[in-house]
Amino acid sequence: MTYSLGGGTDYYADNISVSEN
Repeated sequence: MTYSLGGGTDYYADNISVSEN
């Protein structure tokens, strides 16, 4: 599962990986 925060961070929070391509 990928979370899109609209930023561009590779890793966010503790166990939430945010990938914005």
